[in-house]
Amino acid sequence: MAILGGVFALVAVLAVPVGANDTSTTTAAANLHPANQSGVHASIEFIDNGDGTWDAWGSATGMIPFHPAYISLIYDRRSVPGGPGGPSRLGICEPTFIGAFSLGPLPGAPYPDVFDFMFVGGWVVDVDGNGALHEEDVDLPDAGDWRTVSVRDVTIDGGRGPLAVMACGEVAFHNGRP
Repeated sequence: MAILGGVFALVAVLAVPVGANDTSTTTAAANLHPANQSGVHASIEFIDNGDGTWDAWGSATGMIPFHPAYISLIYDRRSVPGGPGGPSRLGICEPTFIGAFSLGPLPGAPYPDVFDFMFVGGWVVDVDGNGALHEEDVDLPDAGDWRTVSVRDVTIDGGRGPLAVMACGEVAFHNGRP
């Protein structure tokens, strides 16, 4: 009789659907390393809100004190985080736009709608050159559709191109309970 009770208990456990009451969420994190001899180090964490938006928090050192022109962008899954110049002909933390964000090849230049998928937010920098990023409900692509994140200085070529990259890092995604 004890064996039969154990079998029923096992069946009852197996009957609970996988994922029932599962509050898992996707999180992501990146450590950004200096680019273009900037001295900027940063870390950014992302939390998927489950509604197509993400929250992002970051901290940085080595920024120009009170400089109001640092922003962070994410890049498609073919972007590279490598060292100076990176292994790509485009350089580090540059969009490739081939299969970008699961949109497929994008027609024409300069890809006006893609920036909306890339923009994470702006940094606030204190007197010591320490930066803080806090953005909520940012529209970003699904986890895995992006690979790298940058800190850029928009006073350099309007923030465009490889010379504007102050720091770059690869994003690691994790699914689990918050």
